[in-house]
Amino acid sequence: MKPAVARLLAVAAAMLLGGYLLVAGIAEELPVGSVSGQVVMKENQRPLADAYITVRAIGAPEEDLRQSFRTTTDAAGHFRFRQLPAGEYRISTSTEAHRVNDLRVSVEEGKNVPLKLAAVPVDPYLNLYASQKVFSPGEAPSVDVSAFNPDHLLSLSVFRIDLAKVAGKQGYEAAMRPVASGNQVPVTAVGVGEKVFDQAITRADLDAEGRYVKTMRLGKLPEGSYLVYGTDETHRATAVIFVSRIAMVTKSSPLKTLCYVTDLVSGVPIAGASISAPIFDSKDGKLRAVATTNAEGIAEIAVPAKSDGPMMLLARSGPSLALVGAGIPQVDKKSIFITTYCERPAYRPGDTVNFKGFVRRRAPDGYTLPGPGTVTVTIKDPDDNDLTTLRLPLSIHGSFHGSFATSSEAKPGGYIVQASAFGATNSDTYANIVAYRKPEFSIEVKPTRDHFTMGDQASATVECQYYYGGPVVGAKISATIYRSPAFRYGDEDGESQLYSDAGEYSQEVEAVTDASGRANIQFPTRSDNDPSALSNDYIYTVYANVSETDGRAFNGSGEIRVVRGDYNLELEVQNPVVYVGQAVQLKVRTTDPTRREIAAPGQKVTVRVGSEKWVDNQPQFTEKQSFQVETDAKGEANLTIPITKAESLAIRAVSTDSHGREIVANEYAYVAGAAQDTTPQPGNLKITLDHREYQAGQTAKALLQTDLPGGSALVCVQTDRILWEKVVPLTSAATLVEVPMSLSFAPNVYLTAVYVREKQFLEASKRVRVDRQDRRLKIEVTSDAKTYLPGGKVKLNVRTLLQGKPVAAEVSVGVVDQGVYDISPDSNNLYAALYPDRYDQVQTAYSFPEVYLDGGDKGTSKVPFRKNFRDTAAWLPAVWTGSTGTAQVEVTLPDNLTG
Repeated sequence: MKPAVARLLAVAAAMLLGGYLLVAGIAEELPVGSVSGQVVMKENQRPLADAYITVRAIGAPEEDLRQSFRTTTDAAGHFRFRQLPAGEYRISTSTEAHRVNDLRVSVEEGKNVPLKLAAVPVDPYLNLYASQKVFSPGEAPSVDVSAFNPDHLLSLSVFRIDLAKVAGKQGYEAAMRPVASGNQVPVTAVGVGEKVFDQAITRADLDAEGRYVKTMRLGKLPEGSYLVYGTDETHRATAVIFVSRIAMVTKSSPLKTLCYVTDLVSGVPIAGASISAPIFDSKDGKLRAVATTNAEGIAEIAVPAKSDGPMMLLARSGPSLALVGAGIPQVDKKSIFITTYCERPAYRPGDTVNFKGFVRRRAPDGYTLPGPGTVTVTIKDPDDNDLTTLRLPLSIHGSFHGSFATSSEAKPGGYIVQASAFGATNSDTYANIVAYRKPEFSIEVKPTRDHFTMGDQASATVECQYYYGGPVVGAKISATIYRSPAFRYGDEDGESQLYSDAGEYSQEVEAVTDASGRANIQFPTRSDNDPSALSNDYIYTVYANVSETDGRAFNGSGEIRVVRGDYNLELEVQNPVVYVGQAVQLKVRTTDPTRREIAAPGQKVTVRVGSEKWVDNQPQFTEKQSFQVETDAKGEANLTIPITKAESLAIRAVSTDSHGREIVANEYAYVAGAAQDTTPQPGNLKITLDHREYQAGQTAKALLQTDLPGGSALVCVQTDRILWEKVVPLTSAATLVEVPMSLSFAPNVYLTAVYVREKQFLEASKRVRVDRQDRRLKIEVTSDAKTYLPGGKVKLNVRTLLQGKPVAAEVSVGVVDQGVYDISPDSNNLYAALYPDRYDQVQTAYSFPEVYLDGGDKGTSKVPFRKNFRDTAAWLPAVWTGSTGTAQVEVTLPDNLTG
């Protein structure tokens, strides 16, 4: 250790010790006293053990634990608080069945306050509670009992009941809804059941407080429904339990409920089970059979249009019953869809706002044109006051457009553009009125190189300029650097894009701008905790805060790409879900480190194939075979791995560049029938898909993995309703399911699986993206020149393509200064508006739940506005491309336009 560091540590230690001695000295001088006493039960003067005693300083906040002290009484009811700082206190005493009113005491220095507290009984109570209400044959059911009544002893009875008689006597909803929800139930056994046995409670069964707190063991009971009934002459409580070999899972959507009945233990579907529901039109609450399960254990129930709240469903197979309160989602009856947008994301007060919209009728495979009609558009200010109403005709293409002027004194905020047609109203579109002005400074953060390699010293230039011109000299720069792994994803046009999130904190660097307003910052790219080989490139984000001597501050950010080596290595499993007897097809690619379209041929790659297990939350790779490949002129190499047994694969590709750096890529292949590679908690269900995205007409391969094979799973494709379902036997730990993708699945659906096995309910869900290339237009815009003079004419060539072919389409053209997007980026996305991501609204319930009581833009912040600038130069809301998918547009530029 360096002498200077040692001296600093010694000084710090001395300061800490001195502080401790000072506090200790103050504590010793603080006047203290004590409180002691005994708690007895008022009705018999017996000691009250385990009473909870709290002493809290008067006026102290509830959360201030430093002025609150707690203890419990011993077997003789005694308690003692020593070393209490002198002062005023409030003492609280409580148990489950007794209480003492709060008492105020004054603690004096050197004195003890003796107390004798008489606890009075609380009001009598009686509770029966079954956290588990369904038991399989052979299990011994139990119910938790908690009761207190000094004057009357408790008696317990068990009845075998007929639920149909209960419903007929009390009304089905009143009697059965609480049973299905797991709450205590207002069911009486009089006339609806046969008594199984009684249990009389004696005084010897009570605890010292006079409470009866035990778990009531009912022994093994035949299949059926049972009522546990308790009374102490003044109170009564009930709990319903089922002894059943069957379970029911329900999936409810607005128009129907799907019932799936299986064996509670084996998970085998139950055919011929009767499904009963209440007669909604009947006042006597009778049940009626409404469906019978098929060979796969499935039955469908039509949901009554006037149903309100959960629908109680009862499955019966022989003497076994299963009861579910099936939730019913609300029906979305809207057949008209309206979307609107403005030609730019921000306006100044006094600007004219131009907007456009589309109206479509919903159809099974998407949308159709709405036909002739009129759209009513209401404009509202940020306070929701109506400003004006426009009635606009619909074009033959189902579009409309209009505009409204704002005042130069207009209040900034979101002005609502609300459109209505054919009885439907759009979700509000906002025209943002912003009183923005030109900023004083601009700051750019630029890397000094296109990219750096992991291990290099990275560097970037921070350039600070005044908007009126000239460098910001001598400004202090504090740069905070974050990093995150860079991932590839396909964008809307099918192009590969780089993505990274905000990432982890890396380091901080300080600098000062020179005479040109620039400063260079440098930092290491490798962290001390980094492994020797990385499987991802990284994006380093530099957030630069700049401050001048007069206190003015501004900031900007930029990104720096850090790659793993001289080239990029990719490993693709082209068929990640396979059967035994098939082969896994691998493609290895080596490309330019930053431009994937440029091949890096002739690179030697080792492909290691093995297995991966998680041990202590860390993956452990075990190699079983390896292959040597070399990429061809296209930078590619293909490899085929035959699958001879049911064992999933972990695959690792490793290559070494000219500087000895290892580049790694990892992938996995899953084999139907393979055991799980991990050791999760018992009871696990997982879905793995062979692709991230599908096209309509393709077949998705989904691998269902579980550590409890043997039963059958209900697999569904669902959104606001069930679109496809299939019962799949899970005969092994990994079962492959093929799911056809259809147009109705776009833009996304949820693939779900529910599984009952060993009296466990297992559920898994996977979001599936289904793209509609037949609905995704691509627009190409070119101009007749690169630069124009103010007042000149711009000719734009607009071309619309669908799946690479020209197509006629209606196009709106807006000419807006690029600087507007620096204030507010353009978020218009018509495809996403027409085909928004859907939520999973199907409600799933099952018959045997356990219920427990609750105790700025990257790279630059420069916004190039000019004085006297009109931000919107032109707005052409409807340009129609012909059969060739092209159109010519002329735009006249204002005389005062610059930039």
